[in-house]
Formats: sequence, C-alpha cells, structure tokens
Amino acid sequence: MFTWRAWNKEIKDIEKITKDWLKNNQLPSKRVIFEKGNVDLPIGTNKNVYKTRFYYAKTRKIKYFVEDEPAKAIKLSQICRYVFLVDHIYNQLNNLPYNIIRVKNWSEIYDYLKEFE
Repeated sequence: MFTWRAWNKEIKDIEKITKDWLKNNQLPSKRVIFEKGNVDLPIGTNKNVYKTRFYYAKTRKIKYFVEDEPAKAIKLSQICRYVFLVDHIYNQLNNLPYNIIRVKNWSEIYDYLKEFE
C-alpha cells in the first residue's frame, strides 16, 4: 500500500496515525510505503531519488494498481496493465486512458481481477 502524507513538524507520528487508521477501518496491509516527495518527478529507476509508487510499479512490474487521484492514475497507466480509479466526487475526469477503469468498491476490483486472470 502506498500513501503520501503531508510531512510537517506539527503532526508527529504520521506513520503511526495512518497505520492505526487503516487498521481501525479494516484495511489490512502487509506493508505501507510512505511517499515523502518526488511524486511529480519523471518515472525513474534510482530508488534513492524516486521512492514512490511509480518507481515500485515500474521496477517490480506491478500489473494492477488501485488509485484515487486522476493525475497519479494517468501516470500509472503508462506503467501498469490496468489502473483502478476508485470513484470519488473529487476525481471526476473524462477522457481517461483506456486502461484506467473507474470502480466503486473493492468487490468490483476483485471481479475485474478474476476476469483478467
């Protein structure tokens, strides 16, 4: 699981707060990668510079990705086979790339994955 959080001195333990929120909302994850910047830079392969979802998607050849931000989904669509864009009021865009699939919930994602494999 990848997440970007605002990093400022007033918010201490943002990683713990986020992990607790995921657990309390029953969103299990084996590993959470906290992006700390560089999300707007070109996709690269230098891990020390690009510790982002794009770096990991490219180097680990991730086929499917779940995203909620259209700009990130579009960038990921250049790397991944399909990107599932979770439908929210703030991410309504038209003319998305063919391999971005708008979904409402995890059940829809699961159904697509069963169909693809």
